[in-house]
Amino acid sequence: MLCSLNGEYQECVQSLEHSEEPFEGKSQFLEDLYFVQLHATGIPNTGRFSCSICGSKCSAREYRLNGWTWPAAYAHGVDEHNLVPTQEFREFILQQKERHE
Repeated sequence: MLCSLNGEYQECVQSLEHSEEPFEGKSQFLEDLYFVQLHATGIPNTGRFSCSICGSKCSAREYRLNGWTWPAAYAHGVDEHNLVPTQEFREFILQQKERHE
């Protein structure tokens, strides 16, 4: 799953493989992600797309904040498929949560 930082695309999950087991800190990360998304600029994109893992229809919307852009479907991948965020993206979300509290 690609995100961008200052216009440069990069992976923001460690692997695209579905895992049955949640990673340590998953619930807290999702809570922080949803909070940060409230403070991010929502970029509406028309339509929906299918999740490459399960085929679920996901929003094509994106979020942008402080140089980062990530798809709304990012939360679906983490929540439903236990995709593990990269350390860099986790740190960004935590910093933004602390900044906006």
